[in-house]
Amino acid sequence: MGDLARVRGVSALHGASVTATDLRGAAAMVIAALSARGESIIHDAWHLDRGYGSFIRRLRAIGAEAYST
Repeated sequence: MGDLARVRGVSALHGASVTATDLRGAAAMVIAALSARGESIIHDAWHLDRGYGSFIRRLRAIGAEAYST
């Protein structure tokens, strides 16, 4: 297959509890959570704060309901 990845998605995403293991993975989880129905909880999200300054504030600025505990 080489340089090609074929992905067949689902009709809808649903909120879930997930664990971030690295910065890029955590960012991908946030993107998925923003498009999912319901609430998602991302554990170990400290990767985001370390890699992207003011991440929660930026999510709120685009209308997301985001908070950190």
